Amino acid sequence: MKALGTYFFILLFVGSISVLGQSNSSKNCNCLKEFNFTTLHIENNYPGFNDKVTKTTHQAYTIFKKDLYSRAEYLNTTNDCVELLKQYIAYFNDGHIQIFNDSGPIENKFLYPNKHTCNTDYTPYTINFKKLTSQTVYLKIGTFSERIGNKIDSVLQRNKTAIDISKNMVLDLRGNEGGAVFTFQSLLPYFAIDSIRHIGFDVLASLDNIKAYEGQLMNPYIPDNQKPFIEAQIKRMKQNEGEFVSLSEDYYQIITDKDIKQRKIVILIDNNCASTTEHFLLAVKQSHNVTILGEPTLGMYDYGDMRGFNFLEIPYRLFCATNRSRRLDVGQG
Repeated sequence: MKALGTYFFILLFVGSISVLGQSNSSKNCNCLKEFNFTTLHIENNYPGFNDKVTKTTHQAYTIFKKDLYSRAEYLNTTNDCVELLKQYIAYFNDGHIQIFNDSGPIENKFLYPNKHTCNTDYTPYTINFKKLTSQTVYLKIGTFSERIGNKIDSVLQRNKTAIDISKNMVLDLRGNEGGAVFTFQSLLPYFAIDSIRHIGFDVLASLDNIKAYEGQLMNPYIPDNQKPFIEAQIKRMKQNEGEFVSLSEDYYQIITDKDIKQRKIVILIDNNCASTTEHFLLAVKQSHNVTILGEPTLGMYDYGDMRGFNFLEIPYRLFCATNRSRRLDVGQG
């Protein structure tokens, strides 16, 4: 298998989340300051900004921003201000721009209004394995979060015999909103793929994004063997400040486990599947053994590697994508 360092750091959903403390929705705040911070941050650091705000749409964006600006001048509570900020970030129609509190992302009714609530008996961090019949096994993975990469590996290893003798597998990814690419690597050989074609990502090397990547070196959930890759990436970003820098080249990932036998695999999905989960689906659908059933996924793979940034005063963080898929350049966004 190709070295993980070349593609691990596509953390397409969420990196580490720091504890922010309890928020007070009625607390006074200077909403205009927070609004200006948010717009400047996204305009300078979001890698999709020039894709979303073009010559054609620039005037509409300016009018939209001016309207929110005029409203922000008169807002003085945290709750009202956050509602206005959610309207602004929803303009970009990207789930990789979100506002977080100490519990995680806060609901944004303006973003993906047609996305249904995940209807599952499992918590997001669930990994569940069972035999359905003597020939069919079932595996539920509720998230690809970097926090449970080792747990996925352990479940596969513990049930290796049952999987090896099965002719069929049901992989249930419903409700899986993404995570980190390295977490699903141990799954790939079971799809009996000789190689997987990946299209790479470019990271926007802004000053804020560079600092955010430096912060990942302190993330306790990042494997130590990945940190040299992160350090090399930071060095390249500093050498090309303000430009897009290749985060991962287009490449074929070689799957070397020849002992894995052919089996039919059905993958269950819904419109909560997003980000890294979509990366996984694009990879494994290259196997002729795979059938994907369910609803269309959310469509949150064009931009990724969310990094968190503190607001000026309110007790929330703005999480924003930092990289851009080159799929956009070949009409596969």
